[in-house]
Amino acid sequence: MGFVDVRKKQLFLNPEKITITEDNGEVKELYCFVGQHGYIYQKEEFIEVLEKAMEFYNRPDAEELIEKQNDDQFFWWGMQHAIHYLNCEETNDGKYTFPKPDFKKKKFTQTRNWSVKCNWCGKKVSNTEQEHYFTLNNTELGLSMERACTDVCATHIWNESASNWIFARGYEKYFVMDKGES
Repeated sequence: MGFVDVRKKQLFLNPEKITITEDNGEVKELYCFVGQHGYIYQKEEFIEVLEKAMEFYNRPDAEELIEKQNDDQFFWWGMQHAIHYLNCEETNDGKYTFPKPDFKKKKFTQTRNWSVKCNWCGKKVSNTEQEHYFTLNNTELGLSMERACTDVCATHIWNESASNWIFARGYEKYFVMDKGES
């Protein structure tokens, strides 16, 4: 059994408490199941779904399947937020591309002499040596105004931070880990 992608097809079966007064005046609180638009499922519809659900829950590997599905759903839910900050796209096979480097090219000001130290190679560069440096700022990846002397160093910083983020969460199975580096 493969991953069930509930983002694409979802059956809503929400329990709804209803109060019924019997002919003898006795009041009972019962449950029925309603769909996404609030209508109560017909008995035949519900029994068909219940039988299929029982078949699933009676499988010897049901606990393993539940754990995998819940782990996957936890990832997909989290990615709804992170996708905007990680600069990656979903592929045709349901994985995500490795986050594309996202950094800014900054121009040194020429009003005074100043320098930055590259967070990748450690080189100190100043406005007397070159016109630009690069900054990376991505709170999702733990980057807070990192500085780089070149776009190559900036890409290395980004890729290392993105890899650390992915592996620290156990998300490597959800990403195409090709960073596009040669």
